[in-house]
Amino acid sequence: MMLSHAHKVVCYRRDVLSEAALADIAKAKSDLEKAFDEKASEKELTKNKDALDKVLKKHGGKVYPVTFGNENVEMVIIAVVLAIGVRTYFFQPFKIPTNSMWPTYAGLNATVYPPSEPRPSLPARAFLGATQNITAAIFGDFNHYITAPNSGELMIPVIVQQTPVGIDGLRAHPWKTQSKEPMLGGKIPVLNKVETITSSYRLAVGGTAISMDLPGDFELEDVILQSWFPDYDWLDYGLTQVFINYKNQGKITRDAKDYGVFWIHTGIMLNEGDTILDFNVNSGDMLFVDRFSYNFVRPKVGSPIVFRTDNIPGLRTEAIPGTGQYTVPDERYYIKRLVGVPGDELEVSDNTLIRNGEPIEGAKAFELNAKREEGYPGYRDVAWLADGDTISIPEDFYFAMGDNSPHSSDSRFWGYGKQDWVLTPAESEAGVPVNMVPEDDVIGRATFIFYPFSHRWGPAR
Repeated sequence: MMLSHAHKVVCYRRDVLSEAALADIAKAKSDLEKAFDEKASEKELTKNKDALDKVLKKHGGKVYPVTFGNENVEMVIIAVVLAIGVRTYFFQPFKIPTNSMWPTYAGLNATVYPPSEPRPSLPARAFLGATQNITAAIFGDFNHYITAPNSGELMIPVIVQQTPVGIDGLRAHPWKTQSKEPMLGGKIPVLNKVETITSSYRLAVGGTAISMDLPGDFELEDVILQSWFPDYDWLDYGLTQVFINYKNQGKITRDAKDYGVFWIHTGIMLNEGDTILDFNVNSGDMLFVDRFSYNFVRPKVGSPIVFRTDNIPGLRTEAIPGTGQYTVPDERYYIKRLVGVPGDELEVSDNTLIRNGEPIEGAKAFELNAKREEGYPGYRDVAWLADGDTISIPEDFYFAMGDNSPHSSDSRFWGYGKQDWVLTPAESEAGVPVNMVPEDDVIGRATFIFYPFSHRWGPAR
């Protein structure tokens, strides 16, 4: 140990020590080494150790003698450097915000307590909340309990969205969205933008509006359906079907101030204090991503890959409103399943993804989607893969899709119908695909779900 301290003092302070001081340290160090080599007596070793200690105290400055503070600061710095190195080059934690890969991985989701059922006791709710999302249980505000401010009819606003395939989709209407700084520095990246996005949603009872703030990636549609329309399936555009049925009954009106918003007059009459919505927002899965392997091997079809979206033209946003040209890159991380590599030809038929003329293989999710089993909804033939259309994968690019096909923004949709708006002239001339993932932007593959401790915990599928 003393010899190690001597080496450290010389390395750290060589530029400020005199030749005489360096010689003193070298002699004392040499005497101790000689005593060790000659297997001197304990008394002789102690004498040489004390001599070196005296010299080091004289010339060691802040390096020697070692104090608790500087020794532990150095240890902490080394630990931080190692942690950053492991995180950057080997295994990085990620949190999944959306349900595009459901049921393989869970994003933000809800435990819904239907208003028609008795509200669970406080201890039961606390236990359930803690087991589903311990982080939320610690920091609070994981439950949302909305009651009627007065008596009257329940009314639900929805916004009609034009999808890339020209079909109107219905979503619960977020009337205000804002970004916030992430809690505790947000050092665990989300597969989305780093900042926290919150959206305010509204309902109305008897004409009185009620608002609630929810995470921006949270999907309120399923909560509404489970609470008031349990016969409709969220995976099959349930809110859209509710809208169509009520429209046929003449129970839809357009918002007086916002032309794109429609109100569903549900005919459900509530009394003041009645439950409107009662649900827990549960955290998405947290998993480790292997950032090392793909430096040496190429991803295989079926792998759950994590990639940057910066260089996918179809995900660019409009730089200046009204210009008609999309130029701002989408700077996020996505997780999808790799379904096509260079040279492959893909199509969708009867809920099955077809690769090079055969049902795709390489992951259990492919088979489960084709059979629509265990919660997998089947692949949808839309946008680039609509109505038997095929698509070929060029060199240096991958085709990525989510396991939750009806609710996944993926390579089927990106850039569909707006190639001229998002591709630069150089990209058009070079034949850059508008909707595919560049090989160089794949950073790793999901390897292990480490939280929460659900049935998905363990090796990533």
